[in-house]
Amino acid sequence: MTDWFESYIRLPLSKAFTPALKSIFGPLDDFLIRLPPWVWLTCAIGLFVIAGCAVWTLKRGYVYLGAPDQSRWRDLRIWSTVLLIPYVLIYLLLGR
Repeated sequence: MTDWFESYIRLPLSKAFTPALKSIFGPLDDFLIRLPPWVWLTCAIGLFVIAGCAVWTLKRGYVYLGAPDQSRWRDLRIWSTVLLIPYVLIYLLLGR
C-alpha cells in the first residue's frame, strides 16, 4: 500500500506542486531563516496568546449555545485557555 501511495500519488503531486510552492515560500523561507530564534519563539507564543484572547471575546450566549445548563465547567473559553497553557509552556521551556 505504501509503495502504491509513493508511486501513484505522492511523487506526481510533489512534482506538480513543488515549483509553485518554492516560488511562493522560497523567498519567505530565506527571510525567516535570517531572523534570530527568539523572534520565532516570540511569534509562536504570540499566536497562542492572540488565539486565547480571541476566544474570550465570544459572547456568553454563544459559548453556551446548545448546552443543557450554564455550568462553569461547560464554558468553552475556560477549556480552550486550559488547553493552550501547555503549548505555551512547552514553547517557553523547550524553545530555547
